Amino acid sequence: MSKTSSSLRFIVPGLLDPVPYLKELPAQELPALPLFSKCLSRGDYFVPKEKNLTDMSYYQCLLNDPLFINTLEHQEQSAIASLSYFLDIQNLTQEHKKKAIDVYLNEHYANKFFMRADPCFMVADRDQLVLARTTELDLSWQEAQQLCADINEFYQAIAEEQFWTLKALSAEHWYIISDRPLNIKTTPSERVLGQAVKSYLVAANNNAQQQDSQHWRALFNEFQMILHQSKTNQQRLKNKQYPINSLWFWGQGAGLNYFAEQEPSSIGQKSAMVYTKDAIAQSLSLINHYQYSDVPEVYQSNSFDAHTQTLYILDDFAQAIQNKDIISWLALVEKFEKNYLQTILKDIKEGHLSQVEFVSPTGTKLLINKRLLRRWWRKKKTAYVFMSE
Repeated sequence: MSKTSSSLRFIVPGLLDPVPYLKELPAQELPALPLFSKCLSRGDYFVPKEKNLTDMSYYQCLLNDPLFINTLEHQEQSAIASLSYFLDIQNLTQEHKKKAIDVYLNEHYANKFFMRADPCFMVADRDQLVLARTTELDLSWQEAQQLCADINEFYQAIAEEQFWTLKALSAEHWYIISDRPLNIKTTPSERVLGQAVKSYLVAANNNAQQQDSQHWRALFNEFQMILHQSKTNQQRLKNKQYPINSLWFWGQGAGLNYFAEQEPSSIGQKSAMVYTKDAIAQSLSLINHYQYSDVPEVYQSNSFDAHTQTLYILDDFAQAIQNKDIISWLALVEKFEKNYLQTILKDIKEGHLSQVEFVSPTGTKLLINKRLLRRWWRKKKTAYVFMSE
């Protein structure tokens, strides 16, 4: 029996859509991308009339993927913080995990509301604040717990603030856990990184919720003042470490009770393997009882199982674009062609792969298979024709 009929799917934000500033580079400095150019020229390349360009487009794409689309069925589709909370509990030590799950169940967190409140470092740029860093802060678990305690202690005597608490489940993932719905609009931190925060601060979903947005904006400012006075931050400054001088609110949504026994998702009779370093994708994989692993440096042509769906989630391209680093983006695409596309095209040619689909959160898609790649009559265009604005 031949190893065949397997398919791959890639979620690749930042790879298929036009790239800013690409036209500004001299043509002779652009790396040759013959394989990627062939795929774009001969494959089915679909660009929607109206692209999804919202701040939440990546998470919408993830939740609408065939592997995950039923995960939050009948639930709030934006419960990103709750999904993240679930994964962070799994990553705790056994001692801390049991305590966290007991607290979750005993306090009925499934009936509460979650929002990420990630520790971050902001810098002043003239008259505005810029979100400079949300990871690689060299923050310990003990420091995270103490900083959360500083904030909670400040508000414990304020009656009108008793509906929420701040918890850290890891050094870099902190959560607002609220008794009340969080009727606000927020933006994921990765979307804001490196930019002035003013345009991305908590906003109201509609006029009726202006009071809610004003409340959380006020807390955003007050948290900064508490953190500024924290002894933990003062010590970090002495140690020449980044101070945790703000928290970034995002991903709000209803809590979900993931701790009850659940049946694996049924997509036909197929299992799945997910390659990702994204916390939300990992959480969705756990809930659905899929295997997941970090993204390998080099794509491996394994013994394919027709009953296993394989999904790769590659977000490095989008990060490079977010950082306005077009040189790094080009290097990543060149590396992807060498380490992934070369072997993928070989597997398609030899019949080990039936098809490969690449999906952008904007709605742009690329499908390749053996039949499509044989369309020799299609004029081969360089990848940069597709990538230039």
